Amino acid sequence: MKSLKKLLVVVLALSAVILGIWFSVDNPQEITLVLLGFDLPEMPLGVVVLGVLLLGASVGFCVSLLPVIKAAGENSSLKRKLKRRDKELERLRKAPLAMSATTMSSATKPSTTMSSTTMSSATVSSMTRLKE
Repeated sequence: MKSLKKLLVVVLALSAVILGIWFSVDNPQEITLVLLGFDLPEMPLGVVVLGVLLLGASVGFCVSLLPVIKAAGENSSLKRKLKRRDKELERLRKAPLAMSATTMSSATKPSTTMSSTTMSSATVSSMTRLKE
């Protein structure tokens, strides 16, 4: 498939060169261009038109590269961030979970305060009373 694509590109490039030469031969009239007040040397019309066409294509290509370069920079920045986060995640996965004795004893004691479900329903009922 790659060789077919390369062959197609070569055929298209060769046909463009042949068409350019044909255009230049069919337009041999000599013209003089004035650029910013300066007379340029006489050139065949076909050469001038092909030169302007190539210049426009080159400028268009360069302008179209700007978003690609910006996206590539953003992509590499995101890859660096992802690598840092992956390293941090791996570090946190390997870190031991250490619980102190006081934390363990307080976690197993029965709570004498109001439970979170009771508190949340009490909060909800007080908020509904305020709305009324």
